[in-house]
Amino acid sequence: MSDCLPTVAIVGGGIGGLTSALALADVGINSIVLERYADRNDVGAGIQLSPNATRVLIQLGLQKDLTVLCRRPSSMEWLDGETDKLLAQFPISSYVDETFDAPYLQIYRPDLMRVLTSKCENETRIEFRTGVSVEKLRLDVRGIILDTSSGDIRTDVCVGADGTNSTIRKYTHDSFEKRLFGGFAYRAVIPLDQLDERYSLDVTRLWLNPAYHVVTYTVGEEPVLNCVFVVESRDLASSGDMHRQRAVRSFLTEAIVDPSPLLRFLLERVPEETLYRWPLYQFPAVPVRSNAEHPIALVGDAWHTTLPFAGQGAALALEDAYALAKCVSDVRSGSIVTRLTRYEESRISRIRQVQNISARNRMVYHLKNPMLKLLRSWSAHAAYRRTTRQLFSYKGIDLN
Repeated sequence: MSDCLPTVAIVGGGIGGLTSALALADVGINSIVLERYADRNDVGAGIQLSPNATRVLIQLGLQKDLTVLCRRPSSMEWLDGETDKLLAQFPISSYVDETFDAPYLQIYRPDLMRVLTSKCENETRIEFRTGVSVEKLRLDVRGIILDTSSGDIRTDVCVGADGTNSTIRKYTHDSFEKRLFGGFAYRAVIPLDQLDERYSLDVTRLWLNPAYHVVTYTVGEEPVLNCVFVVESRDLASSGDMHRQRAVRSFLTEAIVDPSPLLRFLLERVPEETLYRWPLYQFPAVPVRSNAEHPIALVGDAWHTTLPFAGQGAALALEDAYALAKCVSDVRSGSIVTRLTRYEESRISRIRQVQNISARNRMVYHLKNPMLKLLRSWSAHAAYRRTTRQLFSYKGIDLN
């Protein structure tokens, strides 16, 4: 194994894996990305990129692509899930532009994946292989051997970026048994030409109800309304049920009880061909390596799948990727395993901060008590500014 600039194998070609490869290339490190699906069919859904996320993508030279493909929401509205009553309204773009050094953007997931994939394919330090599944990981004195569907691959460092159902996590301090179940999220997109003027192009909406909340915002060059219906549930998903599933509209309408007029209008127009259901989990951020000498790292959902109540899932993966590259390239700090330990230690407190904010938001969004609901609306603006500063101001780890 090289203790200078190592070779890296990244298992998983999603947002976290591709960004990790780009961040490593940016500091002079070669990597190979192994994606199990030969023909990835990225589900159409929206992604919110707050300044802590766009800051990373801009550092990696993607600002021009983001400018073309992303939308900048003007404001956010909180509405009552049964009546559409306006509970609170917050500025987004103007506030972010005045307060932070990076924009708040919303993008269609397939668009972001195309941008990241194209950037990786044009980077000489990155080899991108699709249709390759990792079946086993072995360690020897010279590093790591990955047994894959296309043969053995030897590498100095292995990065698991293979999502909630990670193969690589099984070779670490696997936190699977400590996971928290958080209900289900139904996601769909509705072409904007099937809606009316009540569904604005640049307003993000959040309907609140004790049993659910609904988020909508516009994405895509041919605009669609991205809809996320998050439903509280005690019906725990089976232990192996970690992936999205096809869903039918009747399941969704049974879960969203007594919807407001605006929500009912949306529910009637959800195309079943775009409707999927995800079980929601949270994995605690724990030190990864079961053996301190194992040169393994995890990024994104493979490490710390997070409940979606703060809109930071993709942002955390991007933060991980950039921090990992900085730590692995910092040869002054010692051996590769020392650098990987530093990466873990530098990220755990941040991940826990975001997960705590997500847990707090979940409670706030689903309040039942009428007096607490009034307090929520009264304090919403101050809470919004406090929370966004905690989330959006993060600029990565300091290696000094």
